[in-house]
Amino acid sequence: MNSIQRQMQLVLVAYRTSRSEVETLAQCLEALDPRIGYCVVVNGYSPGESIEELSSRADLFLTSSSNLGYGRAVNLAAKALAEQAIQREGEPAPWLAALNTDLSWEDGSFERLLHWLSSHPDVVLAVPQIQNPAGEVQHLCKTDPTVFAMISRRFVPAWLKPACLRKLDRHFVMASSPLDRVLDVEYLSGCCMVIRRREFEKVGGFDERFFLYLEDADLTRSLRAEGRCVYTPVMKITHAWGRGSHHSLRLTAVNLASAWLYFCKWGWRWW
Repeated sequence: MNSIQRQMQLVLVAYRTSRSEVETLAQCLEALDPRIGYCVVVNGYSPGESIEELSSRADLFLTSSSNLGYGRAVNLAAKALAEQAIQREGEPAPWLAALNTDLSWEDGSFERLLHWLSSHPDVVLAVPQIQNPAGEVQHLCKTDPTVFAMISRRFVPAWLKPACLRKLDRHFVMASSPLDRVLDVEYLSGCCMVIRRREFEKVGGFDERFFLYLEDADLTRSLRAEGRCVYTPVMKITHAWGRGSHHSLRLTAVNLASAWLYFCKWGWRWW
């Protein structure tokens, strides 16, 4: 690992990552400032995967033969990076970034965000502007989940929705909020979360009972008690987002289980 003290460490959670995604990530990661390092956690690992190409420059490359889920993988990496820093008589990076592997960004993006964070000490969680591959800004800032908001978005087709559900959908994704400025947000997307390590550890990291889905809503809600959780367009990232749970019965079941856990934990808010 580079001897320069890391200020931020990206945690990439991989699962069956394609070669094209690895090639795109490699280009982005190679251009990072030495103050920013990265760790890879490979879920469901099989030797010979293309993701291994990222190991040579990684601060840590961790593998699991089973699928740990997103939050548990990030927690594992955060703990391992802290232990590594202690062994080297240093300090762990003050910022962690939890990332999917289907992301790309322009050179200097994380450096720009790191500079912005240095002048906003009240921020404990920041998510950049997220675009799809066509360059369209995605409305991934959300209000706290409600039962009917979840049902409407996942199970009610657009042509069948009454006006009240269309209004609820727009409210849930903060459709009227301007995405060209910083916003305080109740529920931030987990595809790229930049988190202050101190507060991440204070709240216990991701709740590992969430295997997948709503772990980001849960973490945002926990971190809001520690400081500001914000969307910031100072950085832009491209996400090749796929709504897997809409096409898989198994993932739909996982989604429902996560929703049950979330509402049992935070209360059953219907509207």
